[in-house]
Amino acid sequence: MKARIALQNERYDIAAKAAKEIIDNGPYDLYDYEKLYHLEGDIENNPDNNEAIISSIYVNDIRNNNMSNETCSPVDFIRFNPTKTLVDAYLCIDGMPAKPGLEYYKRTDIKTSPLYKYPEEHYADYFQNRDPRMRMTLFTPGDQWGGGDDGDAEYRRPNDIFQLPRFSSLQPGRNGANGITGFYFKKYNEISIAGNANRSHTNLNVIRYPEVLLIYAEALYKMNGTLTQTEIDETINRLRDRVGMHRMDLKELQQWNLDLWTEIKRERRIELSFDGMRYADIMRWREGELRFGRAITGPSLTVCMNDLGANPYPDTGVDEFGDVIYEKSRAEGGPRYFDPAMHYLWPVPYEERMKNPLLGQNPGWPE
Repeated sequence: MKARIALQNERYDIAAKAAKEIIDNGPYDLYDYEKLYHLEGDIENNPDNNEAIISSIYVNDIRNNNMSNETCSPVDFIRFNPTKTLVDAYLCIDGMPAKPGLEYYKRTDIKTSPLYKYPEEHYADYFQNRDPRMRMTLFTPGDQWGGGDDGDAEYRRPNDIFQLPRFSSLQPGRNGANGITGFYFKKYNEISIAGNANRSHTNLNVIRYPEVLLIYAEALYKMNGTLTQTEIDETINRLRDRVGMHRMDLKELQQWNLDLWTEIKRERRIELSFDGMRYADIMRWREGELRFGRAITGPSLTVCMNDLGANPYPDTGVDEFGDVIYEKSRAEGGPRYFDPAMHYLWPVPYEERMKNPLLGQNPGWPE
């Protein structure tokens, strides 16, 4: 926790020192990435899990969570929707980007993987030859699932195998896992209890050992302006090795015109997806305009037309990448925006300012 707080407050020397102390002397190590988010890998059930440092323990009727129902329910809308930018962020198995994405926004010199088909024509194309953690994080065509009716042509008939996303605008009713982005989290989803309100049996990861490794890598980079290959091998490549992912290599990054700092941030996003740290990371990296100020999108219009037969959001158009828009940003005439002059700070609550008028208000927020 000390390392996490120090990193967020840009006290990189303290963050690195605290993380290194855990790496050198702590009892923690890496476990199975996929099992970590399911019952079989819970620290209460499996003593081999020495990766979970702090967990939110599920206690029936006392400390409940509803994750299986909220990630992929056989009825109604799901609550937690993976973003399309997360899907685009996964590297291919050769270590190269599938596309420049927002990581290299408007860059034309980025070398992308020959293993990926872009632009995509079908929904399954998004998952081909990607970092193995993608299939461990997101429901992939061909997976068993508990989401009821998916988006295939057999309307109102539950599916045991997932193939296509379900949008309520195309298939009205509550007979399947209606989403807004067209993608579903597999993490924390237990098929046997999907649909049971406030019933789960999975603890929630609060701090895992990989975060310690990533804190150490980021803090070192911020202090020194780079990482050595040895430092990469001791942090990022340990995470890649355990899932069989292509290792990060400084020489290859240079050959592919990739930036080390960008790839450190990408690694943190991929490894810690759905661990609850994304908002804090974006704020620390000052990427609010790039990330929060954009439209919420789904699959490409081409994919929707080829596989679903229609655009689920015909009234909101497509973004600059050709993806269908669920909610517009100001760039498309919608409400979503991020003002860097005010949104990197939260407003001081009215009640607190009444207690102490000297507190004042943060820039841009109304008095």
